[in-house]
Amino acid sequence: MGRRGADRTAATPALPLRLLATTGSADHRSLLEGDSLFMAAFAASPDGLAVLDANGRLLQINAAAQAMLPTAVRGRNFTAAVMPEARLALETALARGLSGTLASVDCQASDKGPCLELTVTGFQDSHARYLLITTRNVEAQRRLEEQARLASGQQALTHLTGGLAHDLNNILTVIIGNGELLGERLASDDASRTLAEISLSAARAGADLTRLLLASARPQALHATEFCAAQLIGELRGLIERSLSAEITLKIQTDSDGWSVRADRAQLASVILNLTLNAGHAMAKGGQLTIDVRNVSSQAGEQADRILVAVTDTGSGIPAALLERVFEPFFTTKPSGTGLGLPMAQEFARQAGGELAIKSALGAGTTVSLHLPRAQTQLGLPHLDPPIADQKARPGETVFVMERDAAVQGLIVSQLQMLGYATQVASGLEQAVLLLADAERVDLLVSDQSLWNAESPELARRLRKLQPQMPILFVSGETSDPNGIGMRGKVPGRSLAKPFTRLELARRVRSAIDDTI
Repeated sequence: MGRRGADRTAATPALPLRLLATTGSADHRSLLEGDSLFMAAFAASPDGLAVLDANGRLLQINAAAQAMLPTAVRGRNFTAAVMPEARLALETALARGLSGTLASVDCQASDKGPCLELTVTGFQDSHARYLLITTRNVEAQRRLEEQARLASGQQALTHLTGGLAHDLNNILTVIIGNGELLGERLASDDASRTLAEISLSAARAGADLTRLLLASARPQALHATEFCAAQLIGELRGLIERSLSAEITLKIQTDSDGWSVRADRAQLASVILNLTLNAGHAMAKGGQLTIDVRNVSSQAGEQADRILVAVTDTGSGIPAALLERVFEPFFTTKPSGTGLGLPMAQEFARQAGGELAIKSALGAGTTVSLHLPRAQTQLGLPHLDPPIADQKARPGETVFVMERDAAVQGLIVSQLQMLGYATQVASGLEQAVLLLADAERVDLLVSDQSLWNAESPELARRLRKLQPQMPILFVSGETSDPNGIGMRGKVPGRSLAKPFTRLELARRVRSAIDDTI
C-alpha cells in the first residue's frame, strides 16, 4: 500500500452517525449548533472528526482533527489540507462518499507529517447532503505493515538462497573433488599441477561466496575456523573499494603480527562488507573509511585476549536519539533498506563469543567496533591435519551412500573406495529401505540431508528400524553445524557441509564410525 494517496473503498455499512442527521438546520452556519450534548461529544472525540458540505468545504472540525490537519480552514476546500499528491485520491473519496459509498484514503498533511487515514462517509438531513471525515494517525500501523512485508520478503529470500546454495555447492563439491584427484595425478607436471591448484582455489572462493550469500540472507549456525582477521580484510579490499564512491578513500590499518581469530569466516566477511556499505552511505559527499584490525591484550578482570575490528567513517553521524535504536530489527536511518544489518552483526558477535559496539555523534562520523576472542592456536604455527592414511577404512567396513545428485554420488563413492571402504548406493529413502533390508553389514550411512526433509517420515522410521545402531553422516549443501553434530527432525547424526575436500570427508566418516568428533 502506498504511503500517500492510496484509495480504498467498500460498501456503506449501517451508519452509526445518523444522529448527525437530526442536528441539521436550514443553512450550513447552523449545522450541529442545535444539540449542545452532541457538539460536546464531537469536540471531545479522540478520533479526528470533520464535517464538509457537498462541495467539499469544511464546516466543522474538532481539536483532534485540527491537530492532525493544521492547515484545514473552515469555509475552504478540505482537500487543500493534505499534500498535493494526495488531493486527487481525496477528491475521488469525497465523490464516492456523496454517492453513498464508504471510502478511505491514506495521505499526509505535510511532507514530514505522519501517515493519516481519512475515512469518508455521506449523510443527509432534511435540507442537504454532507460528508463526515474520520481522521486517524496510522503511522505506527503502516510501519508495522511495512516491517511485515519486509519480513515476508526476507523469508522468501531465505528459501531462494537456500535452494541456490544447495545446487551451487553440489557443483562445487564435484569440481573440488575431481580437482584434487587431477592435481595428484599431475604431480610430476608442475605447469599442469599449478593450473589444477588455481582451479581448486577458485572453487573454494566460490564456496566462500555461497556461504556469504547464505549468511547475508539469514543467521546461520557458525562454522568456526581459525584464520587471520587482518588477512581476511586484505582479501576483501578490492570488493570494498569497488562498493565505495570515487570520493571516498579507504585506509586499512593492521598490526604486523596480527593474531588469529576463531570465527565463521564467511559471516565475518558479510558483517564487514555490511558495515562498510553503511559507512559509504553515510558519506554521500565523500570522506575517509578506515578499517582497523588490532590485537587487544587482556587487562586485569578481562577473560582473554581479543581482536578488534573497527570500521570508522567521517560521515554525517547518527543523532543521539536514534543511536539507541540502531540494533532494533527493521530500524533504519536510510531511505531504503531492511534495517537488519546491525542486528545480524550483533547476533554474529554474540554467537562468536564477542561483542559489537557503536560510537557516533551528529556531524562527527561513526565507529562500529567488533571484538572477537583470540584463537587458542598461535598465528604462524602450522595447523597439522592428521595424515589421510590415518583416516582410511578398517577391514570390512561398509558405507552406504544416499545422494540424489548423480555427480556428487559418484564422487563420494569413488573417494570412499579410494579410502578402502566397501560402498552401496541409493538415490532415495525408498530404495535405501529395500537395500538395507538385505544388507549384512553397514557401518555408516552418508546421506544427502535434503532427502530426509523431502521424503515420507514413515520411510525414515522404517530405515531407522532396519538399522537402529547405524550412524548417519548428513551431507548438506545449504548450511552446516558448527561442531558436526546435527539433528534432522528426530534423526540424530553428524554433518558435513558441501563442498568438502577428500580429507574432510575422510575425517568425518572416520569419526562418525569411531563415534568421536
